[in-house]
Amino acid sequence: MFELHLVQKFYLAISDKKPKKKQGWVIGDMLPARRGNWKLSKSKESPAKTQFISQSIEPGLRLYLVKPITGKTHQIRVALKSIGAPILGDVRYSDANEANLADRGYLHAFAIQFTLYNQLYQFVRPPEEGEVYLKSTSQQLITIWGKPWNQF
Repeated sequence: MFELHLVQKFYLAISDKKPKKKQGWVIGDMLPARRGNWKLSKSKESPAKTQFISQSIEPGLRLYLVKPITGKTHQIRVALKSIGAPILGDVRYSDANEANLADRGYLHAFAIQFTLYNQLYQFVRPPEEGEVYLKSTSQQLITIWGKPWNQF
């Protein structure tokens, strides 16, 4: 079902950087980079496809609802870094000094939806830890996005 793109997955992420764009798509090939990292290319031979929306939590913090269409290694982390908004606490794809200041990596598997034997399944699990996820402004937005399949 994953190979056939019959499963929709949704993630929450937080960045403390201003993005080049606040919603839309990130599409491009992912190429190996240094030290096990990946980078996004402008080529589109076998592209990673990521759709996202975002909203400001407070000045300097933005919450992202991310829907990966493909399932490439590090896809969401690379996509957000490519728009200038690396994930808060991500020691691999953001500034190491800043990443170490966060109480966790702010990428969370939020929801999944699929149909199996004509039965629709939808599972949502909001984050239960992480001081930035637990801020009231984050919680309000996470509640609004509680059925993420309706956001795209």
